Amino acid sequence: MERNVVRDFVEAWTDAHGENTAKVMNDSTKSDAIVRLTAKKDKWRRVQVKTTRGAMKGRPNTWRFSHVTGYTGMLVVCWRCVEGDAWVFDGAVLDERDIRDLKVTPGGENCKLALKRDLNLNADPNADPNADLVRYLSALAEEGNADLWPTVREDAARKEFQSATHEREHRGFVAYQESFPGRYDYPARQGTHVDLLKVETRDRKQVTTRLQFKTACKSDRGGPGFLCDLRTCAGRYERKQHYQPYPENAFDE
Repeated sequence: MERNVVRDFVEAWTDAHGENTAKVMNDSTKSDAIVRLTAKKDKWRRVQVKTTRGAMKGRPNTWRFSHVTGYTGMLVVCWRCVEGDAWVFDGAVLDERDIRDLKVTPGGENCKLALKRDLNLNADPNADPNADLVRYLSALAEEGNADLWPTVREDAARKEFQSATHEREHRGFVAYQESFPGRYDYPARQGTHVDLLKVETRDRKQVTTRLQFKTACKSDRGGPGFLCDLRTCAGRYERKQHYQPYPENAFDE
């Protein structure tokens, strides 16, 4: 659900500013998308997107967004999927608040923390221009706002991960690409069994190889060699994590 909103946002930004001005980020990075006003400079602004399908149970005028801390230096777009609109918050303000989740009631205390509310992705030229999410964020970018919304290089944004585990796994991606130079891309979908795409031309045809990466770790019991877990998670039952083989045809290598 969240990745669909991110893709819609990137498409709307691209329509407004041209090709190569917005990108969906790879899995597990702190930002969900990066944007810029022109395609000329490697100066991007990071955007974090939080979504909620509907109002809270028993509280029809309140919406909850999960895990909103840890995003200083980027804007946090809190999107209501059913209503098709958003609040925009300064990530630093949410960090100072230091509460993991955010419950927002229109006109309430947390609503007043927002930089702007009631923003949409409506492409209708007759719609209220002040409600256009892309237009509002573009104005913030044009004004600079280095403290509120600083720019970073794309490579830096793609290496800014939520955890040390994800950062370590990404070093494997980089080592592979350095060993086998070529064209690589990240999958468009979120949370799939594919970590990286290798794109090659064979017999004048473009061939994409789907790669899954595993990090080999030293044995946790002090034994010789390394361990590489080739299973995938299969949910929890009675507080215990279960595992299963990867589905057939989940990836190529």
